[in-house]
Amino acid sequence: MRPGPLVPQFGRVFCSGEQTNLCVLVYQLFFGYPTFLDSKMMPVLACTAPEGFSSKMLLHYHQLIKTGEFKRYDYGFFENKAKYGQHSAPSIDLSNVTAPVALFYAPNDLNAPIRKVRQLHDALPNVQMMYEIKNKYFNHADFIDSDNRDVLFNAPLISYLNSVVHSSADGS
Repeated sequence: MRPGPLVPQFGRVFCSGEQTNLCVLVYQLFFGYPTFLDSKMMPVLACTAPEGFSSKMLLHYHQLIKTGEFKRYDYGFFENKAKYGQHSAPSIDLSNVTAPVALFYAPNDLNAPIRKVRQLHDALPNVQMMYEIKNKYFNHADFIDSDNRDVLFNAPLISYLNSVVHSSADGS
C-alpha cells in the first residue's frame, strides 16, 4: 500500500523552506499538540513516513471512529454482500486474539484515546501489560519520531520484551 503522489508532493511543497510551520501545523492536527518532533525533520518525514499508508486505510480508520465498532472494511451494501456474504461489514471478534499483548498508550494520543485503549484491553483475552507513557504531552506520532522516545517508550518496551524472553527461557 504505497501512498499516492499527493502525499510526497505535499511534503515537497509545504514541508520545506519557509513552509515548514504549515507542515508542522498539519502534522499536529493529525497527531496532537504539542509534539516533541524536531521541525527540521518535517521535509524528510513528509516525504518518507507515509510509506505503507493508503487512502483505504484512512477510510477504514474513519469508519471505525464513526461507528465506534471494530469491524472489517465497509465496502457498501452490495459489495459487502459479494465480499462478506452479508450487507454490512462484519465485526471482528477480538476474543479470538489469543497471543499475549502489551498495550502502550500515551495521554495526548488523539488517535488512541485512553477510553478506547481500555475498551481494547477489555476486549482482548490475553493482555499481559498496559503501560501509560509517563509524559502528558506524548502523542501518537511520538512513538515513531520523538526526540525522547528512547527513554519514554523504547526503554519500557525493551524491558517488557526482555521479561518475556527470560520467562520463556525459564519455562514460566
